[in-house]
Amino acid sequence: MPNKLILMIRKIFFSIFFISGFCSLLYQTVWLRLAFADFGVNTEVLSVVVSVFMLGLVLGSWLSGRLIRLAKNRGFDSLYFYCLAEAGIGLGALLVPKLFSFGHNLLLSFGETNSSLYLLFSALVLSLAILPWCFLMGTTIPLIADFFNRKITRDKTVFSFLYLANTFGAMAGVLITALILIELFGFYKTLVLASVFNFLIAAVSFFIIRKFKFIFAPEYEETEQNFLKLKISNKKTLPVFLLLFLTGFISMGFEVVWNRLFTPILETSVYAFAFILFVYLFGTSLGLFHYRFDLRRGKILSTKFLLLFFGAAGIVQLWLVDPKINLGVFGVILSIGSISYVLGYLTSKQIDKLSEGNPRAIGLAYAVNLFGCILGPLISSYLLMPILGTKFSIMLLCVPIIILLFGKYKIVSLDKFETGAFSLGAFLLILFTAGLGTTFEEWLNVPDKKIKNDYNATTLAATLEEDNPRSKYLMVNGVGMTMLTPITKVMAHLPLSALPEGKERKALVICFGMGTTFRSSASWGISTTAVELTPGVAKFFPYFFSDANKILNEGNNKIVIDDGRRFLERTSEKYDLIAIDPPPPVEAAGSSLLYSENFYKIVKEHLTQEGILAQWYPEKGGRTLGAVIRSLINVFPYIEIYQSVAGNGYHLLVSQSPIIIPTAEQLVLKMPPAAQADLMEWNDYNEPDLLSYVRKILAGKQDLNNLLNQNKNIKITDDRPYNEYFLLRGKD
Repeated sequence: MPNKLILMIRKIFFSIFFISGFCSLLYQTVWLRLAFADFGVNTEVLSVVVSVFMLGLVLGSWLSGRLIRLAKNRGFDSLYFYCLAEAGIGLGALLVPKLFSFGHNLLLSFGETNSSLYLLFSALVLSLAILPWCFLMGTTIPLIADFFNRKITRDKTVFSFLYLANTFGAMAGVLITALILIELFGFYKTLVLASVFNFLIAAVSFFIIRKFKFIFAPEYEETEQNFLKLKISNKKTLPVFLLLFLTGFISMGFEVVWNRLFTPILETSVYAFAFILFVYLFGTSLGLFHYRFDLRRGKILSTKFLLLFFGAAGIVQLWLVDPKINLGVFGVILSIGSISYVLGYLTSKQIDKLSEGNPRAIGLAYAVNLFGCILGPLISSYLLMPILGTKFSIMLLCVPIIILLFGKYKIVSLDKFETGAFSLGAFLLILFTAGLGTTFEEWLNVPDKKIKNDYNATTLAATLEEDNPRSKYLMVNGVGMTMLTPITKVMAHLPLSALPEGKERKALVICFGMGTTFRSSASWGISTTAVELTPGVAKFFPYFFSDANKILNEGNNKIVIDDGRRFLERTSEKYDLIAIDPPPPVEAAGSSLLYSENFYKIVKEHLTQEGILAQWYPEKGGRTLGAVIRSLINVFPYIEIYQSVAGNGYHLLVSQSPIIIPTAEQLVLKMPPAAQADLMEWNDYNEPDLLSYVRKILAGKQDLNNLLNQNKNIKITDDRPYNEYFLLRGKD
C-alpha cells in the first residue's frame, strides 16, 4: 500500500478514535448525573457507575479476540464488527436514560439508600443499564488494531497510537461537555449529539471498508502459538500482567481519594470534578506522547525508573496536599499530573511490549489493566477510606509499588541483608514521615474536633472557641456546611406558624445538617422526620445538641439515611411541612436535584392541601434565585418570600393553598411554649423579647416581582441544571 495512503488512513482513524474518546467521557459524565437523579447522590452510585463502565471495557477488550476469530472464520473483515459496535454505542446512549428511569421505579420499594438490599439491586440495575454499551466500547481498540495489522501495515505499537488518540479525545470530552454542551443544550440533547457522532463514525468506517478494500495488503498470519505464550499464567509474562493490574488498581484508587481530598481546594462545583478528570487525562496524554516520542528516537525509559517515579509521586502528594504547605491548585495539578503522566507512559509501554501489535494480546493486556481499574475504586470507597481516611488510604496504595521496587524490580541489591533492610527501612520511613501531616478535609486547627469517615464522605464536627459552645461547626469533605444559626430555626417556625390549627401535623426535613431545623420542628410537638445522605452527619447530632437523644426518643421523630428526593418517591406519606436546606453553595454539584422543577413536582405529591414547602436559598438575589423562584411557581400557585434576619438568604414558602402568615402577635400566641423557647434560645440580634424578634423576622417580607426574572425560560430542571452550569453566562 502506498505510504501516503497509509498515512491518510492512520490520520482518519486517529480522528475517529479522538471522537470516540470524546463521546465515551461525555457518556460517562452524563450517565453519572442521570444515575444520581434516579438512584441518589452518593458515593455508592459513583463507584458503581465508574466500576461498571470499566467492567464493560474489560469484557469488551477481553472478548474482542473471539470476535476477531469469528470474522476471520466467516471470511469478512473485523472492521464490520467495529461499525456495529459504534452504532450500538450510539443507540445505547439514547436508551440508558429510559433504562435508568425504569430501574428507578422498580427499586422504590427496596428501602433506604444505605440498606444492603437497595445497594445490591441498585448496583444490578445500573449494571444492566450501561454494561452492554460499555462492552461495545471495550471492543474498539482490539478490533481496529486487527484491521491495522491485517490490512494496512504491521505496527507493533498500534495500541499506544490508538490509546493516545482516545485519551486526547477523552480530555476534550471532559472540557467541552462540562464547560459548553450541558449549559447550552442540557443532558438529553448532549447525549443525542454524541450519539450522532457514533453513528457517523460507523458510517465513515463502513465507507473505508467498501472504498479501499481492493488496495489492502495481504493478511499477516496470527499463530496461536504466539498468542498462547501471552497467557497470564506464563511465568515470563505474569509480572507484566501483575504490573498492569496494579497500575490500574492504584491509579483509580487514587482518583476516588482525590475526589474527596481536593474538594476543599477546588470546592464542590461540577467544574471542580471536571478539572480533576481533565488534569488526570492531560497528564496521561503527556505520558503517552512522551512514550511515542521516545519510540521514534529509539530510547525508552526503563520500567524500574518509571516505577520509582510513580512511587515517589504517590508519596510526595501527601506533602503537596498538606494544609500547612498549602500549594492550592498548583499542588492538585502537580499531584494528579505527575502520577497520571507516568501511568500514561508505563501502561502504553507495557501493553505495546507484551502484545507486539497482536490485537488479541492487546485485548487481554488492556482487560487486565482495566480490571485493576474496577477494583481500585471499590476497595478505596468501601474499605480503605471508611476505615483509614484519605491520608492512610494513599499510604496503603503506595505499598504495592514499594514491594515491586524492592522485589521484582530491585532498586538496590538485596544480596546483603543489611543493605536491603536499610534501603527498605529508609523508603518506609519517608512514607511514614509524609503521612505525619494532615489533609484539607480533616484539617481544622482547633483542639476540639471529631472526624467520621464513611463510604460517602469525611465529616468533621468542631468547636472553634473553647469558651463558646455556640461556635460549633460542621464540615463535609473539608467544605463548611453550617453552624449554629437562628436562620435554621426560622426555617421551621415561620412555615409552621402559617398552618391552620386543629389537626395533628407531620414535618419532613431534607438535608439534616446539624439538626437545628429538625429540633425546632420537633419543639412544636409534631412528628418530624429528617433525611440525610451522609451517615457521619447524622451521627454528630448529639455533639451539637445535648438533648438530641431525648428528641429522637420522643414521639415519632427519626432520622433516615437516604437521598431526600428518593425518600419522597418511595414513601406514601403526606406532610404538612417539607423543609429543604440543600448543601452550600447553590452551585454545588448535584444541588440542582433539590432546586429543580421536576423535584418540586415530587414534593407537591407529598404535601397536604394546605401543606407548605419551605425552600431555603442561602445567597443574595440574582439570576439563579430568579430561576429557583420560577421553578417553584411553575409548580405551586402560592408563594411568600422572606429575607433572612441576617440578610444573606431567603425563605421561599410555597403551597397549593393561600399562605396566611399571622401577625407577630398572633404568631407568638400560636407557638407552643417549647417552640417559643427554641426560637429565643439564641438571641443573636439582642431583641428584648420574642415579640420583637418575630417582628424582625416578618419585616423581611419581599415582593415577588423584585426577585423573579421575567424570562420564563430561566428555570432549573433535571435536564437543564441552570444553577450548576454557569460558565458561559457568568456567575451571579
